[in-house]
Amino acid sequence: MIDRLTALGQKPPSRYGFYIALTVILTLALLPQSGEQGFAHADKLMHFLLFLLIALAGRLTHQSVPVAYLALALLAYGGLMELMQGMTSWRMASAGDLLADAAGILAGLPLAGRLMRPSHKL
Repeated sequence: MIDRLTALGQKPPSRYGFYIALTVILTLALLPQSGEQGFAHADKLMHFLLFLLIALAGRLTHQSVPVAYLALALLAYGGLMELMQGMTSWRMASAGDLLADAAGILAGLPLAGRLMRPSHKL
């Protein structure tokens, strides 16, 4: 997919957008929650999907970074988010959320690798 963008004269996605998204996500994660989640463990599903997308975007925007380093950095970001939530009086840290983050990262990175292969068809 990235090779196709380059062939079409377009640049791969910007790292700046990725960093802005991480900042916005962290900010939103520290705001007080509003209302019910909808169903049991909805927050775990949200963490999984969010980190799947973060891992996908991170890999597409940081292709020169080894995958293991990116995975560790994203997991550290998730840990920082949980630590900061635990420091507020309106949110709480959750090891379950961090596990859901890790699962999303482990699902998103291989998906990004598949999308980056030149033989991938849309």
